[in-house]
Parts: sequence; structure tokens; C-alpha cells
Amino acid sequence: MKIIILSFILSINLNAGEYITKSPQIANRFLIENILVEVFDPAVKKYTQKYIIPSVSALGGPCDLYEQIREDKTEVLDLYSSCFGNKSNHKIDISTNSNSMRSGLIYKTCKSIVDDTDIMKSFYKKYKINRYRFNDRSLQKIHNSFFPNKEITKAQESIFTKIFYKSSKNKWKNIILSYCISPEWQIL
Repeated sequence: MKIIILSFILSINLNAGEYITKSPQIANRFLIENILVEVFDPAVKKYTQKYIIPSVSALGGPCDLYEQIREDKTEVLDLYSSCFGNKSNHKIDISTNSNSMRSGLIYKTCKSIVDDTDIMKSFYKKYKINRYRFNDRSLQKIHNSFFPNKEITKAQESIFTKIFYKSSKNKWKNIILSYCISPEWQIL
């Protein structure tokens, strides 16, 4: 009898996986900012604090009502604890699903970053990239900055080589923007 019950429980557990779907968990606003700071430079915070951090509902990462310190009724002392005028933002999930608002905010942030001359000079210096000359080593450094545990494929190398040589002045910037707006690095 025990064997029958045990086999019944095991068959239920084995079949349960067919009905459970799990969407990938993606980075919230705090992790996105941390990754961009790590990849580029702390100077990117001027863009992440404008586009990423205030976007609680689109990017996830709830505010903490108990961390809010106020000097007056209208402003929170620390931007990262702010609920941005909506106290229900403390109920937001830690991570959200992918959505078009999220993609737009990431694009706006990444475009601002690659258009910032000082940040890009710092980026090229950090990774020792010659802005005017293509080489596989530089491409690998850019790839590893966004995907540290993933090798670049030959197809990717081929596409990015074409992108580099098609552009007259934004050679590495177009490649870096492509990596930055990719939703794949945000998957946990």
C-alpha cells in the first residue's frame, strides 16, 4: 500500500512541471543602475537617476516607506528611498515583466550615455579601446562588460564588424549602444 501511495505522489510531482510556467526574472531599477555604473562609470548616475530610478512601476524595485527621511513634506532626502509621489509603489514587485515602457527607458538611458563624450572617453580608457580601429580584442572587452560569462559568437562578431565599418563616425558607439539596449543582459 505504501508503495502505491508513494508512486502516486511521485507521478503527481513529475507531471506538475508540465503545468507550471515560469518567466525569467529580470533586473529591477536598482540592479540596472548598478550594472550600468559597473560597465561604464559612476557618471552614468546622472542618466539613471533621471530615467531609471524614478520608474518604479516599469522597472520594479519597490520603495521602502521606512527608509524615507524627509526634511519637509514634499521631498525625500534620499532619491533611492523615494516612492515618487505614489505611496503604493512600496507594493511593486522586486522584478517586473518585460514591457515597452521598460525598453524605452533603457534605450533613452543608453542613448544618453553613449552620447555623453566624457563617459565614453572614460569607457574607452577603462577598456583600452582605440575608438578608430576595429579589433576582435576590443569587441570581446565590450561583450564581456555586458555578458561576463558568455562567449561572443562568430555571427555576432561578423555583424558588429559590419556595423563598425558601415558607420563613418560613430563606430564603437553604435556597437556599445547595441549591447546596452539588449534586454538579454538584464535577465537574471
